[in-house]
Amino acid sequence: MANNKAKAHLVFPEDLLESIDKLVGKRNRSKFVVEAARKELKRIQLLQAL
Repeated sequence: MANNKAKAHLVFPEDLLESIDKLVGKRNRSKFVVEAARKELKRIQLLQAL
């Protein structure tokens, strides 16, 4: 897994962003979204492999 990073502009529903911020704080938003995306990608890849 590479440490290279790139910026992306993402649009979230306000209520979802507020929930994320309440849970992890604004400063940890990116980390939370990256981890959630990795988990979902892994889940989808496992389902496709079946």
